[in-house]
Amino acid sequence: HIVQAAFAGATLGGITFLASTSDIKTLKVTAPTTLGLSVSPSVVAAGLPESAIFTATLTRNDTGVGVPGATIAFTVDAGAVGSAPTNASGVATFSFNTSGLVAGPHTVQASFAQATLGGITFLASTSVLRTLTADSDIDDDSVENVADNCPFTANADQKDTDGDTVGDKCDTDADNDGVADKSTTD
Repeated sequence: HIVQAAFAGATLGGITFLASTSDIKTLKVTAPTTLGLSVSPSVVAAGLPESAIFTATLTRNDTGVGVPGATIAFTVDAGAVGSAPTNASGVATFSFNTSGLVAGPHTVQASFAQATLGGITFLASTSVLRTLTADSDIDDDSVENVADNCPFTANADQKDTDGDTVGDKCDTDADNDGVADKSTTD
């Protein structure tokens, strides 16, 4: 922002003051920010093609209003995985493919690098760490996801009547007769 003062001149108490103008000064406006982060779901199946949605909200500390048009960077276990722009409400969403995660907890973080948007310099901020857990046996049936023929439904026996590699608990046609079953079999 450019600021300049001007006085048109005046006579006060019999004294004439001449018109004058100040030098042009540049006023730099800065705004501190806060970056919030959520991860959904926070538990995914290790080794299977799933996505987790990272949602970051960038707000101005002075007004509490979202900052639109900013770029938010996302990391998993301190490695960059991508970025997304904030919308009119200051919210950025990023879909992360979790299939490459090994079983166990992983840290997720969002960050915003200082940027000037609309003539205002928004200061950098970083979210708190969130946890994304890759569960090796998401259905708790004692068969790891990568070997489970029905990974999201417990079926410890791994029964597969028709031999199509889809467990009977998940198979809509467990007897492979071409007609959808009324209910899955055990």
